[in-house]
Amino acid sequence: MGRIRRAAAVAGLGITLLPRDGTEAWLAPNRRHAEVSGTFEAPPSMVETQWGSPYTYIPQVTVNEKAADFFFASVLESVAELPAEGQGGVEAGEGAEAGQGGEAAGPQPKACEALNADADRSHVFQTIQGIETEEACQNFCGQTKGCVAAILEGATCSLMRALRGVKEGSGILVVQTCDNSCFSQGRKLSSEGKSLGTANNANICQAMCQGEDGCIGFSWNRSSKECTSHPSEVGSAEDKASVSGPRDGCSLNVRPVDQAGKCTLQVDLTGDAGNHIEAPNVSTIEQCRRECLLDKDCKWFTFNEVTKICYHKKKVGNIAYGLKGDHTASRLCDASCLQKDVKFAGNAYKTLNVKYMQLCIYNCFIDGKCQRWSWDSKSTACNLFDGTGVADSSANQAGVWSGPKEGCAADTLYGREAPSCAVRGSRYGTIPISTQTVDNATLCQQQCQKSSMCEAFSYDIKGKVCYLHVAYAAKLKRANYNFISGPRQCAGCSTNGSEYSGKALQEMGSEVETAEECQLLCQATSGCEVYSFLGSACKLLGSGESKKNVLATSGVKYCTGVCDILGFRAPRREFGYALLLKGKSLEDCRKACSADQKCTNFTSWLNKECYIKDDQDHRMQEPIPEATSGWVSCSTCFRQGVGYKATEANLLWTLPSENAEECRQRCEVMESCGRFSYDAASKACSMLSGEGEEVQGENLVSGPPRCTRRDTCYQNGVSFTGGKAISEAKAASSQACQELCEKDAKCRFFTLASGKCSLFADDAALRPTKSDGAVSGNKRCILLEDICEESNIQYSSGDLDSPLTAKNSQECMALCYKDPQCRIWTYLVPEKQCLLKSITGFSNRAKATSQKKSGGRLGCARCTRAAIAFGGKELQTVSGLPHETVCQFACELNKKCKFFTFDQVSKSCKLFASDSERLPAENTVLSGPRRC
Repeated sequence: MGRIRRAAAVAGLGITLLPRDGTEAWLAPNRRHAEVSGTFEAPPSMVETQWGSPYTYIPQVTVNEKAADFFFASVLESVAELPAEGQGGVEAGEGAEAGQGGEAAGPQPKACEALNADADRSHVFQTIQGIETEEACQNFCGQTKGCVAAILEGATCSLMRALRGVKEGSGILVVQTCDNSCFSQGRKLSSEGKSLGTANNANICQAMCQGEDGCIGFSWNRSSKECTSHPSEVGSAEDKASVSGPRDGCSLNVRPVDQAGKCTLQVDLTGDAGNHIEAPNVSTIEQCRRECLLDKDCKWFTFNEVTKICYHKKKVGNIAYGLKGDHTASRLCDASCLQKDVKFAGNAYKTLNVKYMQLCIYNCFIDGKCQRWSWDSKSTACNLFDGTGVADSSANQAGVWSGPKEGCAADTLYGREAPSCAVRGSRYGTIPISTQTVDNATLCQQQCQKSSMCEAFSYDIKGKVCYLHVAYAAKLKRANYNFISGPRQCAGCSTNGSEYSGKALQEMGSEVETAEECQLLCQATSGCEVYSFLGSACKLLGSGESKKNVLATSGVKYCTGVCDILGFRAPRREFGYALLLKGKSLEDCRKACSADQKCTNFTSWLNKECYIKDDQDHRMQEPIPEATSGWVSCSTCFRQGVGYKATEANLLWTLPSENAEECRQRCEVMESCGRFSYDAASKACSMLSGEGEEVQGENLVSGPPRCTRRDTCYQNGVSFTGGKAISEAKAASSQACQELCEKDAKCRFFTLASGKCSLFADDAALRPTKSDGAVSGNKRCILLEDICEESNIQYSSGDLDSPLTAKNSQECMALCYKDPQCRIWTYLVPEKQCLLKSITGFSNRAKATSQKKSGGRLGCARCTRAAIAFGGKELQTVSGLPHETVCQFACELNKKCKFFTFDQVSKSCKLFASDSERLPAENTVLSGPRRC
């Protein structure tokens, strides 16, 4: 048959080159082929077997490229003798490299077994005779799919699907693993529990949970030994006598994926017309096999490492010597759960003679009756068994391999409903931002897309629990064959065929499975702006130039719109800029905001109404399902997994926020906010005056108020003098000096002179002074927008200096903003004079002629929040004030006041010493801190 052009898939398998003109080859013994030109001679003394033994190296083997000789039938009595990569040796595993077919990988036993024990034997699904130690029995349980615990009695190891009725007996009870690193000591899960009986230790309790329907987490009491099943692993309370944890083991106790050797054949597996699908530009065998697993019709695949083409095959077909670089294998190539030197006893309903273990696995896989199989490498007998009764088996059967129908590890999950970019057999994170119950992984991803903060998900197939996470959870990825995980969206904004060049911040290997997972890691990594995924590598970069690479997929840290606030509107209240545009989609609305210099945020409606607005409008936020509010782009300067400890010294105030971008924006409108710390689980946004003690947390996100620093408040040729600097340091630029101020919780102003950066707190003696070469400025530069001035009002005391000249009240506000002591001002219209004042001037607020206007240094109080009222003991109530900005002045004047609440209807201003009590209120009620 002619060579069939082939197609792409994804998988992790071994490599051996096929004979071709002028190439080198590896040849297994006695694999002679008489019907091709060229000779295949090998020493007859070389041993043969399916897995693990070395081949004889044959240099410069010459063969006809068109040679096509052997045929694999659907049910084979004989099989072509072609070399399988890494296969040889009469005894399976003889000559294998260290670690293949040896002791189980993962945590070794830590004495978590129960001696003189027994349990309900009705849950036994396999017995293995000839087991001498409890470690060996534990390892068999760890590697065997479905086993939660085992009992070793004499030389018989009984594997159980569920653990019930633990009691005294003559056996040794073991569980999959003794790893307890994910247990919480002194904590009991909070959800309602169900007693599973008594357990000797917490690991045994965990095993009982694994076999219990509906159990997601467990609690075990050290005193009573009671084991309790819980429907959730999230949320716990202190209980010194308890230990709690998740249903699944903290780590896996399984054998290596390639414990039986590499499973690829050095050939092209062809077949009848229509037997293949071709996919080009596939980087690795691992990627090719993964694509095959995603294709329900793909049973075998061929990957050419030279052409980088992957071919999906629907069935076993003709085998031909292919091009240099061909590698062929079945979709089920993971050997981690296969039992070495173990043979199933009893009567097989079908026996085949197949010379490759892959074919035994394949024939069980395509046979609806088959549930398990055993293959003897000596006799080449493949025994297929149905699922009736307990599977009796015996160990120490040299050269025999046994296993389940559906394959091992994550291979079994590829038939499940899931997004195309999902990662099977892996769990992200440990502490979710929220959980929901859904029927499959696709619905779980959809729930993630409905959350304004969710960036990744993990779906528990067994418990049908959907865990929503921030991207940092992908850094905590661990193997768990009950889970499917993935990103918020598949192929959102990536570009195929391009790669970013430049110095990588971090580079990871095959543990990163998809381009979307690579993007998640970029989102979780501070400093990462772009990424490139090359199948076998994920590169994270701070910047880079894009170049062509057909094997690469690249993209930016965040796709447009992922930081939008879903189901919320931010309507304008009295002040601020808002423009209504009709007939605009969500993305059209975003573009309109980008094109408007005044726009900082927008609200888009399902009816295609678009409101583009400034920061003043974002004080109000109402939940409306038909609305989406957002920004032009998402900030990239966040740190995930790290926050700041809020203390009395640095905490300005805390607000609920739907995501980290909203939290950053609320920090940005506060001049005194130097850093924010956001908890994605509680939605608490802490605005801080500067950096504090760093704290680690899976759901913490922190960062500066802006990713790029403004310089609009810099005063050249001015020094702040008269006060005492709280800190001095060298700085190369005014931007660097301002950054030091921004990080310092006490700093409010800075001066850079002769390379020395001086930081100042609020100081009544601090005044601006002319100084050649110096640059001074505020902690942060704020854009002065709406003025929120009071007409016919004057502040008749608290003057700082002689009147200054100003063209209008806007210019007067700007002069106040540049003075470190100015808090309020009064503008004399006819005289064009600006009077700068300290906050004490507010004590003499009085009516004046229309020729006078008054206001504050920042204009409107943009840091207020609607629909929140403070409760508790009031310091003072001030009536008759026009709006919340003036109420804030009243709070600042009162030395004990830290927070205020203003009612726009009653014009009542209430002052409080703390925000310890918060109450929901009407949208006409606004609250805020002492100062923005």
